[in-house]
This record gives sequence, C-alpha cells and structure tokens, in this order.
Amino acid sequence: MNRSSPVLLAFFLTVFVLPNAHAMEVSCAFSSGGKSLSCQITTPPRRVMHPEDIGEFLEAKEIFVTLVGASKVTRIFQIDRNAPEFKHLEDLHKSGSISEIEAGKLALFAEIERKLIETSNKLDAAKNEAKLVLYDSSITYEKLNGDRVTRDAEIAALRKGKEQACMTLPAVEKISNANSKLQQALSNILYAFQTPDSCMAGFKVFKDRDGTVDLRQLNDVSTQFRSQCTKR
Repeated sequence: MNRSSPVLLAFFLTVFVLPNAHAMEVSCAFSSGGKSLSCQITTPPRRVMHPEDIGEFLEAKEIFVTLVGASKVTRIFQIDRNAPEFKHLEDLHKSGSISEIEAGKLALFAEIERKLIETSNKLDAAKNEAKLVLYDSSITYEKLNGDRVTRDAEIAALRKGKEQACMTLPAVEKISNANSKLQQALSNILYAFQTPDSCMAGFKVFKDRDGTVDLRQLNDVSTQFRSQCTKR
C-alpha cells in the first residue's frame, strides 16, 4: 500500500458511509416563485443548509422536514427511507462510480424537494375545499405548539408562586426576623464602641465599602472587654 492509501481510504469511507444513527431536522420555506425551497438545518449546530449538507441529510437515520407552505401553513413531514429512491442510492454506493453516487444524491434530494412542494400544495388545496369538518396535519402542529406555550407559561407561573411561597413560609419569616434583631444588636454594640471615653473606644471595628462588618473582627471582643472595662 503506497503512502497515499490512508487519504484514499478516508475519502472512500466518507463517500460510502452507512446511514448515521441520528435524526436530522430541517426547516424549509418556499423560495420566490414557489419552485424551490430554502432550508435551515435545525438539528444542532443550527445552520443554513448548503449543497455540501445533502450527503449528511440523506444519510441520517430519520429525516424530518418542517415546511411553511405557499399558504403560510406549517406542516411537518417525515422522509421515507424505505422508499425505492433510497434503495437505488444504496445500490449506487455498492457498484457506482464516485461521480454517479454524487449525481444520485443530488437527484434524490431534488426529488424530495419536488415531492415536498407538490404534497404541500395538494394539502393547501384540500384544506381550502374542506367544509364543516376540518383536518390537516398543520392543525395538529398548531395545537401542540399552542399547548406547549400554555404549558411553559403555567410552569413559569408555578415557579414564581413557589418562590413567593418559600419567602413567606413561617420558618423563613422567623429566621429573617431573628437575623434582623441580631443585626440591630450588633449595630448597637458597634455604636457603643465608638462612644468617646468608652472603655472599648480602643477596640477598632472596620466596615466594608457596602457597610457590612466582617464578624471575625469581634473574635477578641471579650478579651478586650475584660482587660479594659474591669474595675481596678
């Protein structure tokens, strides 16, 4: 095997790859004129779909396309990997040349695009003709999307209510009141220390910029009190 063989092997592994074990989701809309689609790959990393992404698209284990039709109705389609067109592409991978395989990928993608446009237009026409009882996959999509928005709002409200409830619990209020009284007591002590001619006037306590006091400064307060405030 010559030195270029690893490069050729990597190339052939890329071309003759088996279907990936992941699903791919794509969001598309009609381009101007309604004869083609412009798409984005919504499976992370989200990006605009380019011709070089066609291979990955066709090789995904499951393929879902969210399409905004000509009538601005949104529907979700699943691409049938068991269709004869995919079988033909698999046969090309086994016996076709590199150029034939690439041409087969482009042809299959073009056929998928054509079918998506055709099916979307037919569903639009059927929806416009429906009377009294309406059914369309877009109705299911819109309902599920609306349910999701409602659910998310309810979850947000429950979280907010939970936070407010936690702040008003008797135990929390009791702790808050105790902390407030302790803070007041410490403030009174510090004020007394600052009184001129106090026996504790020499005990310096420093406040931070935000007005808080590092309580570790009070570690020696009892020693200072016994040495300075004991009657002789």
